This record gives sequence, structure tokens and C-alpha cells, in this order.
Amino acid sequence: MSEGEEKKSRGKDRLGVVIPVYNEEGALSVVLDSWLAALTACGCEFVMHLYDDGSRDASAAILADYATKDSRVVVHHKANTGHGMTVLQGYRENIGCFSWLLQIDSDDEMGPEEFKTLWTMRQNFDFLIGIRTGRRQTLSRKLVSWGAQLVVRTCFNGGIHDVNCPYRLLRCEAFAPLIARMPVGTYSPNLIISGWAMTARLRCYQLPVQHWGRSTGVVTLRNWKLLKTTLLSIIQLAVFAVRHRTLVNER
Repeated sequence: MSEGEEKKSRGKDRLGVVIPVYNEEGALSVVLDSWLAALTACGCEFVMHLYDDGSRDASAAILADYATKDSRVVVHHKANTGHGMTVLQGYRENIGCFSWLLQIDSDDEMGPEEFKTLWTMRQNFDFLIGIRTGRRQTLSRKLVSWGAQLVVRTCFNGGIHDVNCPYRLLRCEAFAPLIARMPVGTYSPNLIISGWAMTARLRCYQLPVQHWGRSTGVVTLRNWKLLKTTLLSIIQLAVFAVRHRTLVNER
């Protein structure tokens, strides 16, 4: 579907799905097949926007094959900038074309089984998030997750239990002002989205979703790179927290 056709459909209860992809050849087919089936079963009108973040494996070829066979699959190729900036690009390019945006990852760590519940509940909320349950993490990642949670709770109001979870359904109208103001170089847009949703007192719904862990591929953020990205994300989050009141007051 062209950009013009998408814009003509604004106002309808349409769903845009933002999925970042980086070297996920082992999981991509499972993810796409399962989510295409689940979204179709929900009866919603949707378009999947997959952002290939400079993959060096067969991910690009797999995506091209799906896009050729299904018009609801749209592929964007880009230079590697990392998960957060890729997600933000997806938000920026699609928030004006849909009623709702769903952000999920392409690693098959969380399946679509609970999505129907979120979609059914959407009319009463602005922000619906899947809370990862059964998650197994290394000590370093546990510390990072705990730190992110603490910073969000300190800078904003508490309330969301998994602030960086990549399983979130956003009402576009509610989040468009925030997305427009978020710097392009934001490392963890989902942290800011969670914090701002609490501060702006948006209607939030949280649903436990089973986290299965990674069965293929490798984790790209490790050791020093993980620490560096976390520290930069926390700094950006703190700076945004200082400036957020103006945006909240404009709602």
C-alpha cells in the first residue's frame, strides 16, 4: 500500500505494526507467519512495516519474499543505527497513517497469543502493554532492567511494571505529540513513551504475556555496549523528564 493510500485511510480503526529486524534469519519466518495469522484472525485492518536495520544475514531476502507474496508486509531497508532508533523511525513514519501502532520485536521471544485481548480492550485505553512473564536474564541484564525501571519511576510517576517491553499498542492520537518531539537519536524511545504515558495520565492497560526467551540468533547488546547504551538512554530520559511538563500541559 502506498503512502498516499495509507493517508487516505486515516480515521479508520487501522493498525500499523512496527517491527525492527537485525540478523534474525532463524526466527523471521515463524514471527511473520504467526503474527500474520493472529492479526488476520482478529479481523483488524493492518499493515506490517518491517525495518531491516542493516542485517548481514539472510533476513533481507526473507523479508523480500514475504513482501512479494503479501501486500500487508512492507519492508524498509536502512543503515544500522540500533534497535531504539529503528523503532523510533518506525513510529515517526507511521503514526500519522494509522489509528493504532503495535510495536513488537522479530526475535520470537513473545508470541501473538495474547494480542487479541489487547485489541479487544483498546477502545477503553490509550496505551496497552504486554508485561513479560517468565523472563530469564543474565545478571547484567537484570541490573539494566532494574535500573531502567528505577529511573522511570524516579523521573516520572510509577505504574508500569515493564517499562521497556517491546510488546505495546499505542493510540496514535494520544502519542503523536510526543513522537514528534522525540530527538531522532533517542536510544530507548520506549522508556520515554512509558514514562510520559504515566505522567500524562494516559489510560494504560497491562497484560501478562509469556516471555519464551531467544531460541535463535545472538543478543547484540552485551557487556560494554550494553552499559554504554543504557547510560546514554538514562541521560536522555532524565533530560526529557526535565522538559516533559510543557508537552503534558499542551494535551
